[in-house]
Formats: sequence, structure tokens, C-alpha cells
Amino acid sequence: VRQTLENIAMQQAEAGDHEAAVKTLEERLLFVPRLSDEVVAQTRASLAIEYLQLDKLDAAEEVMLEARHLALDRDAPVAPSVAALVLMTSGRCRELTADAELAADTMHGSTSGQLKAALMYQSALEFYQRANSLVDEPASREGISRVMAHLPKEVITESDDQARL
Repeated sequence: VRQTLENIAMQQAEAGDHEAAVKTLEERLLFVPRLSDEVVAQTRASLAIEYLQLDKLDAAEEVMLEARHLALDRDAPVAPSVAALVLMTSGRCRELTADAELAADTMHGSTSGQLKAALMYQSALEFYQRANSLVDEPASREGISRVMAHLPKEVITESDDQARL
């Protein structure tokens, strides 16, 4: 049942029907009994990706809170690839939220969201760096490059120093 629902959701996403993929993941797959924490974390990351496709940033971030809890904060660790997926998806959520803050500022001729955006980019960078430390994945390196372009040099240097510790 689980594999069939995962395949259905993937086909829906590939066909561009992200609403249907969200419904399959959220209303059907997550209610399959006895799913492991690893499968639930991976499914929640997939659900967040679909929410991002629909520009539902808050919904994606909410889903990722639980995914991070399952993948990173528990005694029973998940596979590094699953933890990296959760971290990369979390990074993408934060990055897109920061992009939205900056876009809103530009649209309204304001600078009020710049601090929030900088904090979100910093958070995204940390997620991407943690993912990259688990699995050598081009997507995490690309995320690191994208968010570093938005951060002041002193923030990047501080983050690099923390990563070395």
C-alpha cells in the first residue's frame, strides 16, 4: 500500500498536479499504519516539496518541523540520506521564505523584511551545511552557494568557523 501511494504521489507531482500529490501524501500515505519514523520523515519532506511547488511556504515549514523532529531529534536515528533530505528541504523552505520577504520589500519599497530575510538565509545555510556534512549531494552545495550570495561576508566567515568546530 505504501509503495503504491508513493508511486501515485510521484506520478501526480511529475504531471504537475501538486494539489493531488499533497492530498495523496497528506491524507492517505501519512495515515498508513505502522510507518517507520524514517518513512514518515521522508514522506513529510516530499509533502513539503509539493507545498513549495504550490507557494505554500508556511505549510511547508510546518510539515518540516515534524520531519526534523523525526529525522534529527530522536534516539532512533534515520539513514543519513533521509536526514540529509530533511535538512535540504528545510533549507529550501527557509531560503524561499527569505526570497519572499525580500520580494515583498521590493514590491512595497520597504526594507523592513531584510533582517528577517537575512536570518532565514543564515538558517538555510546551516541546514544546507548540515545536509552536506551527512551526504555529498550537489543539491546541498547548490543551496549553500545560493544563500551565501545573499549573506554578508562576516556572516559567512562566522558560519564557516562554526562548521569547523
